[in-house]
Amino acid sequence: DEQSNVALSVLVIYEPNYNGGAGVSHGGIEDLLSFAQEEADDDSDSAQSNPSTQSTSSQRGRFIIILSDHEKTDLPYIISTLDIPPIRVKLNRQSNKMASVNDPLYRLAGTLIRSVGQVIDLSDKKDTTEVDKEVSDNESESGPEVTNDAQKHSSDRPAIHIVGHSLAGAVGALSANILDGSLPMPAAEGTSEKRWSGFARDRVSALCLGCPPCMSGIEVDFVTSIINGDDVVCRSSYKTLQRLYGRTERSIKGGILGKGVGLMSDAARLTVTGLTSGSSKKQDAHLAVPGRVYLIRPRRLGGGSSSIHEVGGSISGRENFRAAVLWQLNDVLLSKSLWKHHSQSSYIRSLDRVQLKGFSDA
Repeated sequence: DEQSNVALSVLVIYEPNYNGGAGVSHGGIEDLLSFAQEEADDDSDSAQSNPSTQSTSSQRGRFIIILSDHEKTDLPYIISTLDIPPIRVKLNRQSNKMASVNDPLYRLAGTLIRSVGQVIDLSDKKDTTEVDKEVSDNESESGPEVTNDAQKHSSDRPAIHIVGHSLAGAVGALSANILDGSLPMPAAEGTSEKRWSGFARDRVSALCLGCPPCMSGIEVDFVTSIINGDDVVCRSSYKTLQRLYGRTERSIKGGILGKGVGLMSDAARLTVTGLTSGSSKKQDAHLAVPGRVYLIRPRRLGGGSSSIHEVGGSISGRENFRAAVLWQLNDVLLSKSLWKHHSQSSYIRSLDRVQLKGFSDA
């Protein structure tokens, strides 16, 4: 995308024999636990009684879209992309509900959908003219929330699963929200492709590793984001970076004698900020990591195993308190592992060492 100056590589894999779940029932932590439970119990009856693990009667097929960010090892480049004030997007023409998004990543998500649209729409090609006409007739009345023929029979349509790391993960999350209809399709000069918003309602999902804060004002369950330890990218947005600049300036002004005191007061200030940000009801006040968010604590358990915790979103109480005070997910806390934990290889190692409660290796 020339406007956003972010380059991605895209690999689309089609599995015609896939007949599993889609949307919320595909690719999340619960999906992983359901498979683990089936292996541990070997109980087919319990699997059949759980609608989230049931397969459809026919082979629906699945598209897996794998995104790779060309600059995922260039921290200054990533920071420059994230250090941009978010833009506000109107979700529905009939209401004043708004969401905030990272502008260059949002526009790149639109470019991605236009690029892969001809591929993921192949199974629906015979219905394209009819769907386009229906959306065109209804768009002016109800905006992107309109349902069309492609949405009415989502259980018979191919599942779409998007995977990405770093900035590519953010583009994948934003693309999934557009395809599900949670976000409108970003406008592009000389094009009119509003039908993509909601095109894959209830059958799209995304798994994002090391995803930066890229949207707010929308809560979705079909996006799963994984944060590895102290990963700085997952904590970097325009707002948190501005606070980091301010803290750094105050520390420098403190001089040599005030340096230690400045660092201690900075840690205390971060704790207060984390409590305020973590408990705030104003979800659209700053960008956040999208979807259901899970934090991996590398090598926290015995034997080098890692623990995993769900944080933010609908989670409250003890876990949200931990996220705000101990894990500093709402601010950039400088540590020796902040960049090392962002690497793709570090995510793979940490995920491989995760010990799920209630399950053990055979």
